[in-house]
Amino acid sequence: MHLLPYLEGGGMENIVLNLSTSIDKNVFEIIVCYINKDEYGHYIDVYRENGIEVVRIPKPRSKASLLYPAGLIICIKKYKPSILHIHSGAWYKSSLAGRLSGVKSIVYTEHGRLTPDHLLTIYLNNVASWFTDYIIAVSEDLRIYLRKILKIKLPRILTIINGIDTNYFSPMGKDKELLEELSISDNAFIIGNIARLASVKDHITLIKAFAIADKHCPGIRLVIVGDGPERANLEKLIEELNLSDKIALLGFRRDIKELLAIFDLFVLSSINEGTSISILEAMACGKPVIATDVGGNTEILTEGVSGFLVSPKDTKAMAEKITFFYNNRKHGKIIGQKGRKHVVRNFSVQEMTVQYEKLYCELYYRSDNC
Repeated sequence: MHLLPYLEGGGMENIVLNLSTSIDKNVFEIIVCYINKDEYGHYIDVYRENGIEVVRIPKPRSKASLLYPAGLIICIKKYKPSILHIHSGAWYKSSLAGRLSGVKSIVYTEHGRLTPDHLLTIYLNNVASWFTDYIIAVSEDLRIYLRKILKIKLPRILTIINGIDTNYFSPMGKDKELLEELSISDNAFIIGNIARLASVKDHITLIKAFAIADKHCPGIRLVIVGDGPERANLEKLIEELNLSDKIALLGFRRDIKELLAIFDLFVLSSINEGTSISILEAMACGKPVIATDVGGNTEILTEGVSGFLVSPKDTKAMAEKITFFYNNRKHGKIIGQKGRKHVVRNFSVQEMTVQYEKLYCELYYRSDNC
């Protein structure tokens, strides 16, 4: 059983989807549960179309759920999973519910953190770690951070790097119908961003950097894909900067591969990251990348070879790199080609799945499930 805090469309949901669809179905049976007050999540249909059962657990409203998360316990007892795999944002209550439900093996994957952590978060995570057999970090940088902040000892904390389907995400030509739909001309230089509209992704810096670059780069456009709580704030900023005709907020989309194909440059402005699925998908599609120098981004990008790194919240540096790629498009294509080779070699979904399968089997056979 995979247990997530939401299914609204993002890197974490993509990873669980990739893992659930690529895992050996002759050995493993998968169910995905998410905690939400709403019936619908953007990714539910995607999972179900891939033959994966999805269950919503009503979000707890009572503070008593910190001691006894009843809804989670009811769900876990109903399905009786051999292994409970919890993901970022649902660790404490889910691990507690798992132990109270009698689950023998619990795994937790940390996909990224909004640092600095609150003291309460650190405390609850420490308690959750007592109930958890293995803690997985999706980047080495994140593993080091977790060991330091949570005092978790080896070998209980591991690194399993995120992986993507590099056959599906591969270079392809621009879709003219998609360009027409977005009212973007064929010769426009399109900057793309795919991320949840959340504060940790810091779209404000990206939009301000675009505003600077726009003064020097005629015909540039910014396309932001994703939805989330920051949408209203971003719409207000775009209007204040008089960029409504140059920046498109598309919301949740399922045609990610086609959107990546029309981008000339991919930019991620996060203030924290694990191993970014969006960056990997963009690189696999042969796109040059600008990303902030945080978290696992440094493990994906080689400075000047497969992309460029800038300091978080540095609008000037980001604008300068955007302008560089605008003026050096052939060089951008060369960087994009190198980036694809790097992702194919090091970040495949097959390698990620094999590592999780080995971990699941170890947990299953060492318990008394058999």
